[in-house]
Amino acid sequence: MLKILNARLFDPVNGKQGESVDLWVRDGKIIPEPACFQGKILDAAGDIVMAGAVDIHSHVCGYPLQLVRQSGSEVVPGVKSVSQDYLALGYTAVVNAAMPALSARQAILEGACGGPDKMNLVWLGENPTLLALADTGSDAALQEYLSFVLDISAAYGLKCINPRGGVTSDRLSSEKMIDRLIDANEHLDLPHALHLHHPFLGQRDAWRKVVDMVNRARGRRLHLAHLQFYAYKTDKKGRLITASQELAHCLNENPQLTSDVGAVVFGPAEVVTADAGFAEYLSGRRSCSRLMKQEWEEDGTLSALPLEYKRSYTGSIQWLAGLELLLLTRNPEQCMLTTDYPNGGPFRAYPYLIRLLMDKAFRDAEAEKVNSKALSRSCLKSIKREFSLSEIARLTRSGPASSLGLPNKGQLGIGADADLVIYRDLPDRGRMFREPRLVIKEGVPVDPALGWQQTASIWRTPFPEYDRTSVKKKLLHRMSIDFDQAFLTDRFLDDNRVRTSRKKGETA
Repeated sequence: MLKILNARLFDPVNGKQGESVDLWVRDGKIIPEPACFQGKILDAAGDIVMAGAVDIHSHVCGYPLQLVRQSGSEVVPGVKSVSQDYLALGYTAVVNAAMPALSARQAILEGACGGPDKMNLVWLGENPTLLALADTGSDAALQEYLSFVLDISAAYGLKCINPRGGVTSDRLSSEKMIDRLIDANEHLDLPHALHLHHPFLGQRDAWRKVVDMVNRARGRRLHLAHLQFYAYKTDKKGRLITASQELAHCLNENPQLTSDVGAVVFGPAEVVTADAGFAEYLSGRRSCSRLMKQEWEEDGTLSALPLEYKRSYTGSIQWLAGLELLLLTRNPEQCMLTTDYPNGGPFRAYPYLIRLLMDKAFRDAEAEKVNSKALSRSCLKSIKREFSLSEIARLTRSGPASSLGLPNKGQLGIGADADLVIYRDLPDRGRMFREPRLVIKEGVPVDPALGWQQTASIWRTPFPEYDRTSVKKKLLHRMSIDFDQAFLTDRFLDDNRVRTSRKKGETA
């Protein structure tokens, strides 16, 4: 048992905004004050305590990360190094945001190596079976197929990437496909909304397409991935400027929506994507020295290529757009902190980004370092907002956990997972979040002297029963392996701590 004394707790879910409290931990959970205590005591007087942070959109294991790692990229080191770096920053859960269904074995093996808990989102590749079901199949048949995909991948949720390439004229348009997948996700009662990489990423005026799609969604749940990459428009003179105000307004008017920002950090990055058209376009524009591609079944192509964000006009617009979007979205739980690692830059920059949000003077000074013309066409310096510690907790803890439907994470109430971080109360908030005093996962202090080795669980979602025989008939001769070999064994799942989350709305 562990007792943490005098914690200045920031826990929005339980209404704590810096009050001094004592916490008791046993068997990896937060418990009520016991009648009799025997165990270790940790005095956190003067320190700030929050639940472990949750990254709602990253790429950390499996494919297409394997392509980058094989190239020797320094931006994407091995899985153990990435996991250790996440833990060192106080992140105890990470979403791996795009996994081909038949690569689940590798993603699970890598994710279970230690560090934060992982949740894999399965990529809904546009294979002939899915396209036919989305076009003319019944609701039941489509849901049955999606249940099968969740079953063979042990995934936590569904990820849709660039559906139909934005095509609007075919019988199966991108709008129709998104609409059907949103409905199917809701009828399957999955804890997380459909996780959407919308078409038109990186294009001017893409924000209009996003807003149009939100209007068609008619109040249904949806998660918009790396929203910064759609926050561009042109002014009356045809110049590229940010569209953050328009997208923030869309979020503010639609409380059922969630998103992650996909902020850009200056320096090297790696593009890893199943948006093949975007990868080809980017490769041509940047005179890329390395474009790696891998066909995956009939689902599509995974691509990887190096990238560097510079303080050029365009790079500065991207940097400004992400900060504007975070600051203009009223509810921090609707636009959560990510860099879409490694696409927008390193997650290791989160403390820097947090300081930008919390310290206007620092933010203004950093803004002066970007392209002056880009800055002059931005509203960033006119924004006075500074995030509080409670808002940071919502941005990085309770918001992601709530969006994912993980009631025992992102908060430290009775019965919650004992994943928590103790910070020294430093005036430099960047340093404070970069150098936690102590990280505790599942009730056990993380010890860097032992190499940060910590058990990690892989969380999967519950899904309805379905008719395997019916799905097998649809996929006859469509898979590179025998149908029955696609399923992961119970022993494999148990050996790698794959655990099923609660159904939407269930609590501990």
